[in-house]
Amino acid sequence: MSKSNITDNLKAEFKEVARNIVSKDRNARKSGHSNNTINDIERALVKAFRLGQKYISFDDSRSSPVANDIIDWIEIPPRSRRTLADLTTCFSRIYGRCREKPSHIERVISEKGCVWNIIHCEDVREQRHIANGSVAPLIRMGLLAPSAENAEIFSVTKLGIKTSKVYWHRSDLNDPTLPKIQIG
Repeated sequence: MSKSNITDNLKAEFKEVARNIVSKDRNARKSGHSNNTINDIERALVKAFRLGQKYISFDDSRSSPVANDIIDWIEIPPRSRRTLADLTTCFSRIYGRCREKPSHIERVISEKGCVWNIIHCEDVREQRHIANGSVAPLIRMGLLAPSAENAEIFSVTKLGIKTSKVYWHRSDLNDPTLPKIQIG
């Protein structure tokens, strides 16, 4: 299988399957139940192999990437999914708060390094800190950007808003194919 045929979305799907297997195994161990992790891994490998066989015979002329105006939720790392969801709950019909705009997130330099605080409407800051490892991927992916007024405060971009609206729509409908926000 040539490397050019494997898309970022496909890699993300493989990672999601691996995360689910690990999560299922951890939960079984915590509760003292048995788990068939070996067979779960075997099934995932067989599925990946079969998919690889399809890719080998796939016509390269049809594999040109199409520009998307959103990032698929599965391509966002799980910890970052949680952060983006926390910033954009306003788009949920079920969990949405009384605000129309997504929250902001502020970079705070502390003795431990860089951490982040969510700022809700009317400058209400959450007490919990968010690790830089949860926010940095969102910045790299173009889902968050520094605000024009203050370089330490980041806002959800248009791409982030579109991506989040799709996520919250699927979440409100209880879409079973929606990737988990976090492992556990």
